[in-house]
Amino acid sequence: MKKGHIIGLAMIFLPFSGHAQGLIDDVAGGGVQTMQGQTGGDEDLDCYECDLRSKQEVLYDDKVSKEKDQVGKGIKEIIYDPYNAPFINVRNLAGTTIFLPIDESIEEIYIGDPTVFQADYPKDQSGQITRKNVIKVSVNKGRTGADTPLTLLGKRGKRQYKFILSSFSHDTDTVPDFWVDVVDPPSSTVSAAYVEGVTTSKSPASPSEPSKAGRADKKNNKPDWIRAITFDPTEVRTDDYEIALDNEDSREIAPDSVWHDNIFTYLKYNEDRSDIMQRPAILQVIDDYNSPVTTEAVGEKSNIIAVRSVGRNLFLGNGDKKVVCILWKGANTRRSEQ
Repeated sequence: MKKGHIIGLAMIFLPFSGHAQGLIDDVAGGGVQTMQGQTGGDEDLDCYECDLRSKQEVLYDDKVSKEKDQVGKGIKEIIYDPYNAPFINVRNLAGTTIFLPIDESIEEIYIGDPTVFQADYPKDQSGQITRKNVIKVSVNKGRTGADTPLTLLGKRGKRQYKFILSSFSHDTDTVPDFWVDVVDPPSSTVSAAYVEGVTTSKSPASPSEPSKAGRADKKNNKPDWIRAITFDPTEVRTDDYEIALDNEDSREIAPDSVWHDNIFTYLKYNEDRSDIMQRPAILQVIDDYNSPVTTEAVGEKSNIIAVRSVGRNLFLGNGDKKVVCILWKGANTRRSEQ
């Protein structure tokens, strides 16, 4: 080939080569970059497919419906509790959208480690915030295997929304939390009247005791605890759990007593200290891992924590030095998982 022909070919290929490389950089981002195609020469210069290789196989596995704490595949519902910080699993190259109650307005966003995660409001093309009750969370490129706290300060009732973000790789076997709905707690998930009925004694309550404690209204003769949950007084057990303290400092977050009714596990604290007590973060242990669990403060002075879990060890923590384990000693049957 003559020298003039070589120069002409270079003028044809060089501009396109720069464009192809730019396309790879722009589209592939932090993913694995693959350039395919042949031009008939010794080098692959024609990028007709840029494979990010970020497809998560578990999302397409029909045998995996959802994680245990999800209401649908990739969808998690969290009941608002100022004393509970649930985990949110955020996938690299994907992200998570958190939906707060529709009448909420998030005024401030605090993220523990901004080098790993980003959190911001949704915005339009001009950069204007479109909704202040929605927060978008994403993992900075490649920053997987880390966790950090996320705190959202709401205008409505000066609420504090607390979460723990965990970053996962795009090829993890864990189904990420792509969408998280934070909902208001139900007004009577667990009736305070029912709680008082079973806390007056450490022995199982008789069938007549809760009906006396329950409160009826004019439209419905049934006490509110019957309408709130399915309850069998004969199921109440007070000796299936054991409280274990990590050290003497942990006594500040340890409950005075623990019992369950095969639906909820109840942690009772001193009602005289309910306003000043240090409330722990509560997790249930599943397959040797601490996992989120739904909780609700009940009782006249909110000194009882109802945990939607029975038959699993519970982990209570407040800081690094205060750790309490609630150890399950009972049978393996758990009505809460039905």
